[in-house]
Amino acid sequence: MYPSYVLLIMRGCIAHAWWPPGEATPDCILDQSVEVLELNARSSTCLSNAGIRTIRDLLRQSDYDLLHIKNLGRKSLREIREKLAVFQCEGGLPPPEIHIEPGWFPLAALLSFEALGIPTKTTRILRQAGVDDVHDLLIRSPSEIQEAFLSDSRAWRKLPAQLACFRLFLGTPPPSFVTAYLQSFRSAFRGDIESALPHLGRTLSVALARSQRSTAAYLEEELEFSVREEGRERHLPIIRKLLGWDGGTGTTFEGAAREFGLTRERVRQIARAWISRFAGEKAVLLHRAIRFIARRAPAMANELEAALVHEGIMRTPFRLESLWATACWFDINPCWAVHQWNGVRFVAKTTDLEAIRNFHVEARRGVSRFGVTNKAYVMAGLPVEASAGFADLCCSLLEDLHWLDDQHEWFWLPTARNPIEKRLAKVLRAVPQVSIEVARAGVLRDRHMDGADLPVEVFRSLCGLLCPGATSKVRI
Repeated sequence: MYPSYVLLIMRGCIAHAWWPPGEATPDCILDQSVEVLELNARSSTCLSNAGIRTIRDLLRQSDYDLLHIKNLGRKSLREIREKLAVFQCEGGLPPPEIHIEPGWFPLAALLSFEALGIPTKTTRILRQAGVDDVHDLLIRSPSEIQEAFLSDSRAWRKLPAQLACFRLFLGTPPPSFVTAYLQSFRSAFRGDIESALPHLGRTLSVALARSQRSTAAYLEEELEFSVREEGRERHLPIIRKLLGWDGGTGTTFEGAAREFGLTRERVRQIARAWISRFAGEKAVLLHRAIRFIARRAPAMANELEAALVHEGIMRTPFRLESLWATACWFDINPCWAVHQWNGVRFVAKTTDLEAIRNFHVEARRGVSRFGVTNKAYVMAGLPVEASAGFADLCCSLLEDLHWLDDQHEWFWLPTARNPIEKRLAKVLRAVPQVSIEVARAGVLRDRHMDGADLPVEVFRSLCGLLCPGATSKVRI
């Protein structure tokens, strides 16, 4: 994080205080075998076959990586994530060995729960149990603290991970000289704490998100977990409708208010109050879905919705409009948006829209010059490289496009000028009846067609499209 080293001489004691480094989990824990998780035989065998031996190895694997291990399915994935969360967060493990020189202690031990970003609900439970601050928490035994969370096991599982972000661990109290002169140390280090805390806000949020890996198997579950547990049953239907988690496109505060018989302001209050403050930071699958779409944009919206299900990020097709609204609600910039053009839904970034317009301009220019064009010709005229999928998307957005071959490579668009149509009319006026090969040769002799490649089959389709009445004259 942000190191702050201070040397203090107080009452004959020399104390060194430190802000924690970036890594929050001690090496002695990371290097333990995955056998400590006590997984079932199937999960253990799959991890062993994949060469995953230690907790460190396991933490490096994403859900996507684990699901690609042979014979490891979603049930095993859920078990692994749940056991890993318990292993990282629950008490009962021996206090971790912290390699700190004698006389050193974390400045975070002098702080309040609020300064460490401990959730309000957890803070309330601790203070009801007589635990007033972080120092008081550390000097209590883990079993004593756990008793205070009997009514909320989920908050208890999260607490150690939140403390670990500051290298604080239950059952590992600060040195005795800190406890003896606690108020004096707080006063002496107040300036260092106040100067360092403003820089730690964002870092703490990121550390919390990383230390609390999502145990949800699908994005739908993860989003529902973001709604505070005590009000989830009452308020989740409203939030689902508002943000489109019910499979729709989402609605406005006004629309949700009408459906549930509430006021617009009440719906806004529910959404603001009951969606967790750190939900966007901890939404692992939401961030993964956003990145997944960004890597594939531009693309058809329905194809990406199906791909998210295929990748195992979602259980059922999820409207991308809803995903975009959810990201914005959590102050996440998805860098893409869902657009609709000629009745076609597609996802694109701002830069993609300009590229699509350039494709359309180049396509009409090609038809005006040669009478027909194909995707390769158009792509060659663009200032940047693009994929074949991009060309297919651009073509699907042209309402008046007509394909001229079965492979959907050659196409025609109505333009003010078409040299093939003009030349073909001249050929038919001069010759009452002509074969397709002769008609094609006559068209290609036009000076405007120099360098043009016009396959016979494409020309045959174009004749039927441009001159429906000429089929009796051109022996197709």
